[in-house]
Amino acid sequence: MAAERVLVVDDAQGVIDFLSDYVLLPNGYEVLAALDGEGGLSLALKEKPDLIILDLEMPKMSGMEVLEALSEKGIDIPVIVITFHGSETIAAEAFRLGVKNYITKPFKMEEILEAIAQALNESRLKRERAELVKRLQLANQELERRIKEFNILHGIGQAMSSLLGLDDLLTRAVEAGVYVTGAEQAIVHLIDRETGRLVVGAEQGQGGVGPADFAARVEEVIQSRSATIVEVASEDLTAGPESKESISSILVVPLKIRGDAIGAVSVRKTRSDDSHANNDKYLLSVLANYIAIGVENARLYDNLQRRVEQLALLNEVGQALSSTVDLEQTLKLVMERINHMLKVEAGSLLLVDEESSELVFQIALGEQSEHVKPLRIKVGQGIAGQVAESGQPLLIPDLQRETGSVTAIDISTDFLARSALCAPMLARGQTIGVIEVINKLEGTFTEDDLSVLNAIANYAAVAIDNARLFRGFGTSSSQRLDTDE
Repeated sequence: MAAERVLVVDDAQGVIDFLSDYVLLPNGYEVLAALDGEGGLSLALKEKPDLIILDLEMPKMSGMEVLEALSEKGIDIPVIVITFHGSETIAAEAFRLGVKNYITKPFKMEEILEAIAQALNESRLKRERAELVKRLQLANQELERRIKEFNILHGIGQAMSSLLGLDDLLTRAVEAGVYVTGAEQAIVHLIDRETGRLVVGAEQGQGGVGPADFAARVEEVIQSRSATIVEVASEDLTAGPESKESISSILVVPLKIRGDAIGAVSVRKTRSDDSHANNDKYLLSVLANYIAIGVENARLYDNLQRRVEQLALLNEVGQALSSTVDLEQTLKLVMERINHMLKVEAGSLLLVDEESSELVFQIALGEQSEHVKPLRIKVGQGIAGQVAESGQPLLIPDLQRETGSVTAIDISTDFLARSALCAPMLARGQTIGVIEVINKLEGTFTEDDLSVLNAIANYAAVAIDNARLFRGFGTSSSQRLDTDE
């Protein structure tokens, strides 16, 4: 085989020249040579040739001594021994030390070529077998590692699938991110479904460290829908000098459900290790799938729970309104239930005075309730008046952006309204009043909130209309819903 190196160790220069010029070089082998045992051993240890052709009888160090030295040092190089005719017994002893073949002097070219080819072929097969064994061992180690990672991720997935609370799920998610990647920090960002803004859902590890524009970079990853390694320069970090010197990269993987990105999970490492980058990306991508599914399940469960609560509330309201003898107390109960369900800062129920075309406060909740009860609102004015006039529910998630919209509560108090819901109470095709709630304490008002308020307003409208029909309630502005009258 071309480029294979053969070390010839013989005290006869003529033998070296013959093997070099007529046997080895013409057949593509590279030749190394030594005229004594010490020189041959030194070359063998330094150059690690593919084959040694070794004379047994040499000055300074015999061939047998060279073989023994190689054996003691654990050097496994195939050797062909050259010996004189009649020294076969000594050559046979050399086989104990790993000699592959021996040739007696004088030797023929065909004989030495055959011995060389045979020794090198055995050596090649041995190396190939060793390489295959090594590759098999590495493959087994990789398989074992993958199985271990799969078991870990499977366990994490099972644990996360059993968590229906979003906060608990995200806490477990960042803990898992740190564990599977060996990172110092993990963060889950989610896109708020109401505002569309990116918010931190959970964080594990050392906080307050990262590029100043990290949120913008996370948004870019979410938009690209592909995992990205964010390289971090020390001058871009928001931490102290001791942390700046150690941080180098942040891996960000988007959270996707049915092709839509709902957020991202990121892990930060103090040292960028390219050999582990792909594996970290694989592990975090698998974990991201579990997180995304878990978030979706948690949100569905939360929606279901809210639906159950809403139905229970509507059922409770309906039963109360259909069986009450104290309508004002029931309407107050309605407003309290609305406050419990929607978690608002203030709310009011207003009835239409048909004689004056004004809305009159009947029930008011919140700190300003006593101040607003004497107030009247013209139909068509403000949010409550607009809803009374149109007969259509109204949702205003951000009153700061609306111009000319004044809530009923704002007219005579310093109460600052930020968002509002208002639903008409309709009876026999006519608007008899409205229910208005102001400032949701958790998040912003949604269409789902408006549906709940509208349904309750319908129940209340039926109850009020029935009370007026069967108990003789008038429509005068002076007539309050007082069952003692």
